[in-house]
Amino acid sequence: MKKIIKAYLTEKPIKTMKDYFVPVAVRKGKAGMDDIITRMKYELPFIDPATMANVIRVFNQTAGEMAAEGYNVDTGLVYLRAAVTGTNKQYKLDAKINKVVISAIPGKMLRKVASQTKVQLATKRGKAKNITYIDVPNQRGMPLREKGMVRIVGTQLKIMGEFPSCGIHLLNTETKETFNIQKYSIVYNYPKTIIFQLPDELKAGTYTLQITTAYCGTSRLLVKPVTHSYQQPVHVLPDL
Repeated sequence: MKKIIKAYLTEKPIKTMKDYFVPVAVRKGKAGMDDIITRMKYELPFIDPATMANVIRVFNQTAGEMAAEGYNVDTGLVYLRAAVTGTNKQYKLDAKINKVVISAIPGKMLRKVASQTKVQLATKRGKAKNITYIDVPNQRGMPLREKGMVRIVGTQLKIMGEFPSCGIHLLNTETKETFNIQKYSIVYNYPKTIIFQLPDELKAGTYTLQITTAYCGTSRLLVKPVTHSYQQPVHVLPDL
């Protein structure tokens, strides 16, 4: 079945590429297993949703285990295979650098869906949402708590540049006090994901989050840093 995905054009932030535009797909939000099962029940009304969820869970777990055992696993949707990281100076393994990672590349089914999808220009020009969502690492849906870890997910988030303003900033909406996250508190700094720890002095409350960076997607930095603001309030609960 043919699909259509809408996209808007946004200007490249690099001055030397003025008047160049990049298409950005319009997102409809996130979809999890429950959303997929809800759509599937129209084609498979005779299967109980709980049974369907269990089958999917066991299938995913088994596929991952087989990939970890050394099989090249073709799930139809994605193709899984295990690899080992690191380059060794000696003819022996090093547990610190030689770690197992499982890569996933598009399978036949996913490539077929992509080939049948056409791009259509959105009627309104949008603005890229650099910060997509904020949560607790490996605990999606759990609330943020004092002194806890925070994960920021989005695009072009990597904090780079020597400008004093570059970094993560949390503004308390009540006291108007601003907390600047120190570099040593940032444990993961990548374009699509940043993970950091809340400072001890930051108390429970509601905050506005901003990221200021000179990163623009290439090795070259912006002449002037840009600030990405999260559109939703960030709630921090008391520590347990």
